[in-house]
Amino acid sequence: MGDQRTIATARLDLPVWEADAIQALIDQDGTRLAALTGAVWPQPLAPPPLMGDALAFFAERLRQDPALGRWWARLVVVRAAAAAVGSAGLSGRPDGEGAVTVGYALYPVFQGNGYASEAVRGIVGWALTRPGVARVRATIPPGNEPSRRVAAKAGLRRVGTDWDEEAGEVEVWETGAADRAAP
Repeated sequence: MGDQRTIATARLDLPVWEADAIQALIDQDGTRLAALTGAVWPQPLAPPPLMGDALAFFAERLRQDPALGRWWARLVVVRAAAAAVGSAGLSGRPDGEGAVTVGYALYPVFQGNGYASEAVRGIVGWALTRPGVARVRATIPPGNEPSRRVAAKAGLRRVGTDWDEEAGEVEVWETGAADRAAP
């Protein structure tokens, strides 16, 4: 899996979502966005669910430190159709305990096709090959069955709960390198 800028899975490409492409989406410049990403975007042009408020912050931070791109948002592109179906990525580099948090959001029209699970498996696999990463986690609001299924299919298991300032109590799901090596 190496340190490539695009993670490839069976059906998907997960390229780093570069600052200029994020800015094109913010600016609603579909022509530039398509040229920068090589992907066909759902219309009307909009950020993946729950990402709109974070895009400007991502773009600015990526301009300051482009190497963060591998650790943040990646596009989820269905290779055969060159279709941008959402975003998946990590919340940044590993913390002091070697943990990274994975997140994912698909456009509703593309949900139910296994793309989120496949994307998260790809990101988890990539992350666990990175120096300093001991485990990958996801935080899921209680009752969010679709996210639970994605986490389980990606090899994460529920390990407890935590408190999120915005969402309240969340379930913590995770996997680590030792889990991946198990038969």
